[in-house]
Amino acid sequence: MPLRALFESYASIPDAEWIFFARHVAERRFARGDFLCRAGQADPALYFVLEGIVRVFYSSDAGEPTRNFVFERRFAGDWAAVLTGEPCGTYQQALGPVRAMVIPGTLLGALYDRHPCWERIGRRMAEAAWLEKEEKERRFRTLTPEAHYRLLLTWGSMKTTRVPLRHLASYLGVTPETLSRIRARLRR
Repeated sequence: MPLRALFESYASIPDAEWIFFARHVAERRFARGDFLCRAGQADPALYFVLEGIVRVFYSSDAGEPTRNFVFERRFAGDWAAVLTGEPCGTYQQALGPVRAMVIPGTLLGALYDRHPCWERIGRRMAEAAWLEKEEKERRFRTLTPEAHYRLLLTWGSMKTTRVPLRHLASYLGVTPETLSRIRARLRR
């Protein structure tokens, strides 16, 4: 299972611990447009995306600014809600068919109390997420939208052909028309 491989890249998991974990996790499929979570929703969960793309966004009178995209072998779900027990603060929506492993938010604390391997995995994942967040913040504060888009293309992580233009533009903080002009310039 790819989820076990990911976890074990951070720490070894005894078989008994994995069996306990696996009993509480289920695979779920989401159709295009389905929400994995909505702002205000109680009982949040985490989702390990096996296939598909999830868009993370906020909603207000000003629109729906895209905060992030979650691709395969990454986690979706409102981490802050899971950690605090508060309702979700973001919307997370399938951009196409999504297949994910659902991890109940309440399971996290139980795992930490069960065995040190879970605390080590949690700490290392939190460290990796923090470093990723720092890098993302640096990009948004220091790069122009065009330079940022170029960087995403070189990484291949954005898989821009799978993300609708309007959502990609929102993520970069530009209008779809501006992103179209940037793309046209880069094609020349």
